[in-house]
Amino acid sequence: MDASLSGGATALRWFNGKGLKMKKSAEMVVAGWRLGAIGGVLVAAVMCSACSGSVAQGSAAPSVAVLELTNNDVVRVTHGPLQSTLVLSGSLAPMRQTVLSAAVEAPVAEVLVRPGEAVKSGQLLARFDTVDLRNQVAARAAALEKSHASVMLAEKNRNRSADLLARNFISANSVDTLESNYAVAAAQMKADQVQLKIIQQSMHDTQIRAPFAGVIAERLVEPGERIAINQKLFSIVDLSEFEFVAALPMEQLRLVKVGQDVAVQADGFANKSFTGKVERIAPVALSGSRMVSVYVRVKNDEGMLKAGLFAQAGA
Repeated sequence: MDASLSGGATALRWFNGKGLKMKKSAEMVVAGWRLGAIGGVLVAAVMCSACSGSVAQGSAAPSVAVLELTNNDVVRVTHGPLQSTLVLSGSLAPMRQTVLSAAVEAPVAEVLVRPGEAVKSGQLLARFDTVDLRNQVAARAAALEKSHASVMLAEKNRNRSADLLARNFISANSVDTLESNYAVAAAQMKADQVQLKIIQQSMHDTQIRAPFAGVIAERLVEPGERIAINQKLFSIVDLSEFEFVAALPMEQLRLVKVGQDVAVQADGFANKSFTGKVERIAPVALSGSRMVSVYVRVKNDEGMLKAGLFAQAGA
C-alpha cells in the first residue's frame, strides 16, 4: 500500500515535472496528423483532375461551324448620335432627255455620231440630201416673183382707174374690178412668201443638231436611208443631273421635306455615295398603292451614274 502510494507519488512528480513537455508533444502530433490529412486530400484531388483530363482528351471534341464574312458584312462600331434613317428605293432618270425626229422627208446623206458619244449643244449629228428641197425653193422663189409682178401691175391699174373715174372715162364697176384684182394679187404674193419660208425652214431642218450637251443614247438612222416625217433619228440624254423617283408610304411622308439632303447609293457603287436633295413631292397619292412619289435631284459631276440604275436613298 505504501509502496504503491510511493510509486504513484513518484509518477505524479514526474508528470508535474515533465507534463508541460508531454502536452506540447501531443499538440505537435495532432498538428502533424492534420497536415498529413490535408496533404492526402490534395494529392487525391490532383489525381482525380488528371484522370478527368485524360478522359476529356480521349473523348471527341464537338465540331464548330466556321462563318466567312466579307467586308460588306462587317461594320465598325463608332461613337455618335443615334438617329433613324428612312430608306427610299427607286430608279435614276436623266433630268433632260429627248428624242430627235425628222421634220422633212428626204434621204440621209451623212450620220456623224454613234451611241455613247458625247456631243455639245448645237453639234451637227446628221445631214439629209437637199437636192429635192433646193428645187422646191427655186420653184417657190419664182412663184413669189411672179406674184410680186402681178401686184405691181394691179396697183398701177388701180391708181390709173382713179383718174379715169374722176374724168368719167370708166364706170364705178370697172374701178371695183381693178381694186379686187389688186387685192387678189397682194394675197397671192403673201401666200407665196409663206410657202417660200416653209421650204427654207425645211432646208434648215435637213441638218440635225443636238439641242443640248449630252450623250447619244440611241442612233436609229443610217446613211442612204430615206426618212419620213416624224421618224425617230436619235435619243440624247444629259447625264450631268439625275432625278431619283421613289414611292413613299403615307405614314412616312412626315419624315421627308422639300429641300432635305439625302445620300444616294446606286447599284454597282457600293462604296460610293452621291449627294441629292428632295426637289418635289407629289401632291396626290397613287391610286393603286396609296404611295406618294418623291423626286430627288442628284448631281453627277463625275459622270459615274447611268440612266436606269436602281438606287437607294437615305433621308
